[in-house]
Amino acid sequence: MSETQLHLSFAQFFYVLRSLLLISVAAAQTQVFQLALTPVYGSIPTAEYHLNLAFTAFLLTWYFRPVFAKYLPERPHRFLAPWASCVPFIQSWLFSQSSRLGATWGPPLTEICTSLPLVFLSIVSTSALLESANILQSESSMIDYPVGIGAYSLFALVLFQTEDLLGKYIGSSLLLTRYGLQLLLACISAILSPSRYIALATLPLFQLYRYPIHIPNHQGNLVLNHTLQNHFQYQILARHESVTGYISVLESIKDHFRVLRCDHSLLGGEWLEPPRDHKGTTNVPEPVFAIFVMMEAVRLVTTQTPMPVEDTEGDVLISQKVDSESSALLIGLGIGTSATAFLKHNISTTIVEIDPIIHKYAQQFFSLPPNHTAEIRDALSFVEEALDLPTRYDYIIHDVFTGGAEPASLFTLEFIASLNTLLQPAGVIAINYAGDISQPAAHLIVRTIKAVFPSCRIFREDAPPVSPGPDLTNMVIFCVKPNIDFTFREPIERDFLESHARRHYLLPKYEIPDDVWERDGGVLRKGNLEPLTSYAVKGARAHWSIMRQILPPKIWELW
Repeated sequence: MSETQLHLSFAQFFYVLRSLLLISVAAAQTQVFQLALTPVYGSIPTAEYHLNLAFTAFLLTWYFRPVFAKYLPERPHRFLAPWASCVPFIQSWLFSQSSRLGATWGPPLTEICTSLPLVFLSIVSTSALLESANILQSESSMIDYPVGIGAYSLFALVLFQTEDLLGKYIGSSLLLTRYGLQLLLACISAILSPSRYIALATLPLFQLYRYPIHIPNHQGNLVLNHTLQNHFQYQILARHESVTGYISVLESIKDHFRVLRCDHSLLGGEWLEPPRDHKGTTNVPEPVFAIFVMMEAVRLVTTQTPMPVEDTEGDVLISQKVDSESSALLIGLGIGTSATAFLKHNISTTIVEIDPIIHKYAQQFFSLPPNHTAEIRDALSFVEEALDLPTRYDYIIHDVFTGGAEPASLFTLEFIASLNTLLQPAGVIAINYAGDISQPAAHLIVRTIKAVFPSCRIFREDAPPVSPGPDLTNMVIFCVKPNIDFTFREPIERDFLESHARRHYLLPKYEIPDDVWERDGGVLRKGNLEPLTSYAVKGARAHWSIMRQILPPKIWELW
């Protein structure tokens, strides 16, 4: 091979390698840009159109690249790094319009204005490089199809791999955060496509340096709190980007409450000062949301007549179990309202929580006592392993709702049946579900639970609406392991833990009649989650609107 041929081969290899890297960076940027939307819109509304938009933009750009090439300036890759650097600035402005755009149109419009132009520039730049390498021709030809299929496959592979890696490593360092990754990928774009136009990125980068509200470090927290305190009377106590989303502890200076946030949802909250009509001190913090108190009523479940229980000398009542001899399993932690109450009652408590930051903040900011067993892992693997162990629980609290939806895999017949196995013979389970109980999803959940636990009673947190229409509420499904009728004993003083909220909300009040629920229809099975996930988007949008009423929109938009 002559020196000229060697030089041409090397140049061709360089063009191909650059093309592959441009496609890979574009795919990674698409996922990172989408992740930056979740604190403002939530993970479910953000993901609704994401993949369709990304793949459609890729295919249309590739198919019409000869047309675009006629009208675009030479070397379009020169604009990649400047645009990638400007995206965080554009996103911040669009976030300020989120209340107008709404959870339906906000995410796709934001992507159309930010990540899709990057996909467009990356693909036309790639095609220009491949033309320079004599792999593609300026006009459409047969070679376009195998090359296009290969490029599309690489784009899809990197996109899905990035999603998996973000789920594992997001927040593990300042660089591996939403904005850190955006800046990192913009720098990689600048290296792959050097251009004098990178000067266009000076203004947004300078703005980011002056106003780093989305960077979760000390300086970013100071700048963000300056705005929150002066304009909204809120402050951020801590925040971290974690495996389940953007986690922060937010405090209202004016109304004296503290909440734990995950993306565009609240996992719980507590009042920092006791109610005005409450005299004396409280044994536990007062929760902001009553539904978490109601789940503690598993301790009040009793049978009207004695029932046979295995491994005992005779018939016993469910409520005869002494707290100090009882055990509880909590699937999902939140701020630890129920867990703290159980521990105050001297109940041996095991907590299964997938997110270590949620567990850390529950202890650091919401008074979760340390004398519990913490399993920081996903509930599926814990329950699967627990089935082979002798430990069985008197109470199980199942509370995994967040972001307007629930992990469908934790509501399947198989998972609920496994929880049934983990209960003592006289055990009680409480399952929290939030949504529109007039929709088929709620009926599917109830049918699935009752297929495992025939004896259940279902209570909502508030009175039912008078007029027909959507019925958004939190409900708790109480079930006992044996198929026998049960009721709730009247609480006594020690049940309240000197808590004002528990005096009002511990005993369930608003029962949903059995005839409300549709008995005909299937149940949710492990191999087919579509019947539940198909309703997730609608529920997440409704949840988004509710969250905007609880906290000012600007709080969500500023993160």
